[in-house]
Amino acid sequence: PMTTDGVDAPWVVHFAYRRAGARDGMWRPYGSVICNGRTVLLISESGDIQERTRSKAASYISVETHFGSGAAEFRVASLHPFDVTVVAPSSEVGCVRFQA
Repeated sequence: PMTTDGVDAPWVVHFAYRRAGARDGMWRPYGSVICNGRTVLLISESGDIQERTRSKAASYISVETHFGSGAAEFRVASLHPFDVTVVAPSSEVGCVRFQA
């Protein structure tokens, strides 16, 4: 995700998925990424916590996620305006990763 508001403030991005064809249609959150200055912190619903330090303050956060074996929709949400770019497969070095 890349913030588009140009504000240098703490930024939180939330990740969720919904199984394709599921009767309940429920979005299931699986984690959040918090960016504060050069520190990026991933907190997963599975209990995983990762912290990375970016080499410089930037307007983007690099996050990798596992798409799983079944069809699903993914949602990325934040109170800050942002853009998302999907790159698959990822070759980003130093990103935070949601584990399978």
